[in-house]
Amino acid sequence: MLSNYKKSFYLLSVSALFISLFISTICYAQWEDRSIPGTFEGDNVYAMHLEGDSLFAGTNGSGLFLSTDYGLNWKENNTGLGINDRFVRAIIRNGSYMLIGTDGSGVFKSDDNGENWSASSSGLPSGAVVVRLAALNDNIFAALKGSTIGGLYLSADNGGTWNKCTNGLPAGENDFRGVAILNNIVFAGNDDVGFFKSVDYGAIWTEINSGLVDNYLRCKGAMFPFDADMYAGTKDGVIVTSDYENWTKLDTVGLPDDDVRSLAVNSEYVFIGLDNDGLCSSTNRGDNWTEHPGCGSEVRSIVCCDSGLIVGCENGTVFIDPSIVTGIDKLLDVSPDQYTLMQNYPNPFNPSTNIKFNLEKAGHVTLEIYNVLGEFVSSLVNRQMNTGSFSVNWIADGMPTGIYFYKLVVNDFVEVRKMVYMK
Repeated sequence: MLSNYKKSFYLLSVSALFISLFISTICYAQWEDRSIPGTFEGDNVYAMHLEGDSLFAGTNGSGLFLSTDYGLNWKENNTGLGINDRFVRAIIRNGSYMLIGTDGSGVFKSDDNGENWSASSSGLPSGAVVVRLAALNDNIFAALKGSTIGGLYLSADNGGTWNKCTNGLPAGENDFRGVAILNNIVFAGNDDVGFFKSVDYGAIWTEINSGLVDNYLRCKGAMFPFDADMYAGTKDGVIVTSDYENWTKLDTVGLPDDDVRSLAVNSEYVFIGLDNDGLCSSTNRGDNWTEHPGCGSEVRSIVCCDSGLIVGCENGTVFIDPSIVTGIDKLLDVSPDQYTLMQNYPNPFNPSTNIKFNLEKAGHVTLEIYNVLGEFVSSLVNRQMNTGSFSVNWIADGMPTGIYFYKLVVNDFVEVRKMVYMK
């Protein structure tokens, strides 16, 4: 765990601050510094997005960067972004499009994997601070920060035009900080008046604040769906709902601070990034929390992946710890006698399904999802793996109903199977 590792310190230049990527390994139990050149002092990593080995990092002044090898090399992806458009707060993909939310310049869209960007803010207020984005089919929802130019906005054409959501939302309460999708339900969090949901693509909104008072009504931006539960970070800690009506407060025992700014959940851990006190995790859904020092004081973004936990922090630091979470469950310690790609279960599924496969020999493994047109949808595995039996979970929230194909490639073995996503 991170708490057992020695802290690694880095020097801040008076003229430049590098965004540093650290990788912790079980063998050496230390952090290795990897950096993005070209950033400046005060750059923070506000948003991250991972697809296979492609890691996008959004900063608050130097724009968007891409690494395809977990930080060994970085490339600036700012073509189309002006000098004042490079405070990136949100990154999502919806089908063939990528969208980013910026601080003061609204939304930008790319149809070539982030190589080129164009403004996509028609209908958004001037100076829009877009702190979160979420996709449901062709519908994109944007949470805008601010008491006057804030609000919750919907685009029904993948970001082409935007309209403000008002039906069921309290008038004048515009400071929205979070938005997320679960089971075709859109959840939104406001920094003053709590949480809302829509079951009809944003046409009508309903308040869902049962069990919440005071600072628990203050969403600070972190909302994360996992299985059938929606988690949210508030000014006073983490809350979770299973029935989408009533919230349960997770215990705060062991937390140095209650102000949750980032959040991620998997089958073993709840990870939270605190306002000024770093990263904490719980393996029992909040009964107890463990601090993980050495990864910055204010954790702005968290991503769970098969290579580990990726954390973007205050003052331009990014960390990876592969010992904390793998994302790939090893089912057997024995060596299978053949390569096998099994039928996903459940099938049909909504919104998640498990894919199991056997590896006769070690090798570089890719497991990718394609739609019925043969278009790439997602990369679940892209890494060197040893022999064994494994299981990977795919969550299809935001994808359209239909037939999908998953393809396993390792050494000379290739197999494709069909699955059905049914909402």
